[in-house]
Amino acid sequence: HGGAAAQAAAETARHPFEEGRLGSDLPTVDLPKGELAGRVPLYALLARTGGLDLFKIEQFQTHRHGEERPYKRRIITADTAQKTGERNDYSVFQCWGLGKDGIAYLIDQARGKFEAPELEKVARSFWAKHSARNGGEAGNLSAMYVEDKTSGTGLIQQLGRGEDRVPVSPVPRSKDKYSRALDVIPSIAAGNVSVPHDAPWSKDFFAELLAFPNGTHDDQVDPMMDGINQLFFGSTYSWENFEAYGQMMERLAGSHAAVRQRYFGR
Repeated sequence: HGGAAAQAAAETARHPFEEGRLGSDLPTVDLPKGELAGRVPLYALLARTGGLDLFKIEQFQTHRHGEERPYKRRIITADTAQKTGERNDYSVFQCWGLGKDGIAYLIDQARGKFEAPELEKVARSFWAKHSARNGGEAGNLSAMYVEDKTSGTGLIQQLGRGEDRVPVSPVPRSKDKYSRALDVIPSIAAGNVSVPHDAPWSKDFFAELLAFPNGTHDDQVDPMMDGINQLFFGSTYSWENFEAYGQMMERLAGSHAAVRQRYFGR
């Protein structure tokens, strides 16, 4: 079966070049010369063809919202909106925990359209809520990761002031959203990411994942990607990161073995 599939794929790719035409089943998109010269991002091209279906909901593990479990450590990730208009994105704070089973759990979320003074208040309140659980089986809340641009830059400065300052780590952006999604999909596909199925915001969260990256909003996806990246591949080296990565590779290897056995008999 594998050989036949490979041959069919090769035939599909060969015809457009040898016969000077596009395959009838290949997606196409018309681009103005100005956009083409401006190097349109790959994800934007795919979105226009309808060829994007990045996140598979069935690949996520799920758990009950508020369910207690032991964590190695916890973090908060944040995505802040530039404006609070009706069609603008929301500001989102998510609490993530690396379980002792090696799985990244989305523990909690706060989402809304907040002006600058209220945004700082919500950030501090969310931090206080989850830092109150520090110690014991809950693990420690180590940092808040905030995207370092526009309103996020201001929030980083505000939270770092005063006696009750919050340990904030700025998150620079060097990749587009499509590339960042590709970075975390292997972790999700390996069964290493769990999200609540019954939280008040779960329905909107899953709908946003399904529509990404050409949906109206992506404010919940950004901090999700940051949470997964920080827990598994954070810049701070630690045995926990190394151990979690090893567990993820074991699950992914098991998935690949199952696919090989099913389709190739070995």
